[in-house]
Amino acid sequence: MRASAIVALVTCLVGIIYQGLIWMSSPAPIWSTDIASLIWLFFISHFLFLITISPLLGTYSYLIKVEALDLARRSESPPKFFIRKLPTLLFAAISWTIPSVVLFPSSLFYFSIASASVSDYDGLNPIIESYHRYRENWGEYSKNIPREHLTVVLSSLIGIIAFTVLYEPLGRLIAMVSCSIPIIIILGIVKEVSNMYIDWGLKFCPMCKSWNPIEAVYCRNCGLRIRY
Repeated sequence: MRASAIVALVTCLVGIIYQGLIWMSSPAPIWSTDIASLIWLFFISHFLFLITISPLLGTYSYLIKVEALDLARRSESPPKFFIRKLPTLLFAAISWTIPSVVLFPSSLFYFSIASASVSDYDGLNPIIESYHRYRENWGEYSKNIPREHLTVVLSSLIGIIAFTVLYEPLGRLIAMVSCSIPIIIILGIVKEVSNMYIDWGLKFCPMCKSWNPIEAVYCRNCGLRIRY
């Protein structure tokens, strides 16, 4: 089995355990009066969930690149990549998770993950690069992603509604299943965006907005270090 498939399975398992812990331990709010609890449930089942699995999504994206370009012999191991990129991937996810609820900017969450993993950007660069790439080049190419991500958001909302209006344990079970299914959709979007980055074969310099080979260490125009 390929390493990317193993990471995908691990991501699914982590997601199911995460959603199971949330929905099996949360007290059911009263639909008509406890609005704060409903907002909190959406935050932890959608926003915090995306942030939590973002390092695994980044590792999955990285392995898609390694396997597609046959770089296994000269690339770092998945655990080493995971540890090195953990701060960058978490920061990128936090930056784009809340805007991802809005339909069109939702692509930027996935672009930033691929930017950090496929293009190997760190710090603020994945956020800047993903925005410029979307605006300058890929807005038209990623029209399907907001629709797919909308399914992820709606699944979380369906889970919350089931949790609050149905009797236990049925409501908890439906909520857990409804909020776990989007993991497969999310992995599919990450794969789609990663392949877009790989097929394009270039990365966008966040400083001067020039294109560089995907494995470039320095920008050939302004000299910015774009790979670590």
